[in-house]
Amino acid sequence: YSPQGGVVAGGNINALLALSERLNRQGYSITILSGWPHRHSTDEVRTRLSYTNLELLQLQTTGPLLRNIEFLSRLVPAAYKLRGSAGFEIVHGHSGYPHLAIMTVLLKHILGVPAVHTVYCPMTDRL
Repeated sequence: YSPQGGVVAGGNINALLALSERLNRQGYSITILSGWPHRHSTDEVRTRLSYTNLELLQLQTTGPLLRNIEFLSRLVPAAYKLRGSAGFEIVHGHSGYPHLAIMTVLLKHILGVPAVHTVYCPMTDRL
């Protein structure tokens, strides 16, 4: 996502939008928990996803490792807090790195619901 130019092509974001829009049309209630580094673009994002319960977790750190640790530290308590009111039926994690599936697995166990994790990146044989 680019605050100045609208949505930038990207598998992760486009898949999230397409999936959430379709599920919404089928009558499902959707909660999205996402890390969000762009302070000045949340109003536009909230407007585009007004049919969801959107929780944007403001991230302060830079660099992929620290950002992922910070996101995990904010994601788990936020999901746990919402578990009663959101009535989660499934957790669907999206990321560009296979190791981030640990977040999806943690939420599966914490929330006690099925989970799937979609990875958007090329992977080498060693992974």
